[in-house]
Amino acid sequence: MAELASLYLLDGGSELRINELAEHLALSLPAASRVGQSLVDRGFVTRKEDSVDRRAKVLALTKRGTEVLDTMNAVVFEEVSGLLFAGDTPVTNRLGKAFASLVAEGLAEKP
Repeated sequence: MAELASLYLLDGGSELRINELAEHLALSLPAASRVGQSLVDRGFVTRKEDSVDRRAKVLALTKRGTEVLDTMNAVVFEEVSGLLFAGDTPVTNRLGKAFASLVAEGLAEKP
């Protein structure tokens, strides 16, 4: 779960130091470092030295990491939409349309 949360934190071109990742996910530095290494090993993120502090490591999302997030978002959208429209009641139909609208707005804002 920490790996997926890390990808979402890095989405949109953000870069994070390992210590920032640890803070966001409430992990110890060694645990955050292991999460980062796992994502690097899978090709989802890159790790490089921080330009300001060469002792610190910075993580950034790769194209493959972005593709994984796009796939996850599409799957979640389909599943939630299916659940909302499955009831075919006025309430679930309105919720489904509202959800679709929110997703469309979010996609329009994505760089």
